[in-house]
Amino acid sequence: MDVPVSIAPIGTDYHLRALWKDDAYDVTQLYVVDAGYDWRFLENANDINGNSLHADRNATNVEFGLCYEHVLVELMPDYLEARRKSGLSIKVWGRAGEQIVEVPAFYVDGFLRKVDEYRASTSGAVAGNSAP
Repeated sequence: MDVPVSIAPIGTDYHLRALWKDDAYDVTQLYVVDAGYDWRFLENANDINGNSLHADRNATNVEFGLCYEHVLVELMPDYLEARRKSGLSIKVWGRAGEQIVEVPAFYVDGFLRKVDEYRASTSGAVAGNSAP
């Protein structure tokens, strides 16, 4: 009996991370890790409106027969802030497939709250005005 092998994705994980440049909030990356039976060569990204987003293929590896692709999608602070209440819908794609990554509004809002808290807690230290 032949057993069909699915080429559907096993799973996609993501997280947001803030990058700072010269002590200022510069950009956020949506870090996507996609796992499946076949390589999709993910290296491009668009939002739900078709706007192209800068994406970098960060790493690839194989574990237990699954192909893992790591992709970084850059999201500028104003872009992310505009989606604080609606969330993100990002299509990450390559020459052999695509994956839609849905980031709920509560996740975006919580992330931006933490960025704001960190920025407020370091504003004196960054400006050189921290208390001894």
